[in-house]
Amino acid sequence: MTNEYIIQLTDIWAKTPATPQDRKKPKNAKIAHGFDYGEKPSHATFNWMLNKVMMSSVALQQNGILPWDDTTSYYDGAIVRHGASNFVWQSLKGDPTDPANQNIGRDPETATTYWKKGIEDSTGYLKKLGNNHPSDVTGGEMNGVFIVKSGAKLVIEA
Repeated sequence: MTNEYIIQLTDIWAKTPATPQDRKKPKNAKIAHGFDYGEKPSHATFNWMLNKVMMSSVALQQNGILPWDDTTSYYDGAIVRHGASNFVWQSLKGDPTDPANQNIGRDPETATTYWKKGIEDSTGYLKKLGNNHPSDVTGGEMNGVFIVKSGAKLVIEA
């Protein structure tokens, strides 16, 4: 049975543009500001935006919880995988819109005021995170977040 809402790995918008000019990243100022009312993006910019969204969706579909990245600015409550044992970590603070309170480049294993260690996912089978986690899962609490493996996809419930 095919689920029309699942993104197939072959259905990537502008995966192979006819020319490099058919998928072009806009300037950082435009990305930060967005389009003005009534402004129409070029086809190359629109292709870049849809490709970026599709590639991000595919990364989530393939990985569930994404690995920590030192260039990403994390919000308070963000969840990532990090470390040799693939521990799941939760951001304790962070606001990408506030330069004084950004959680960017702060390694979860060393920046303990910014991250809380959750469970070890050495088997690849994520289970309930919380105060009453099963005895076969090591780790701490993460504000009642549940991660349930459902077939081939992960479902996150709060």
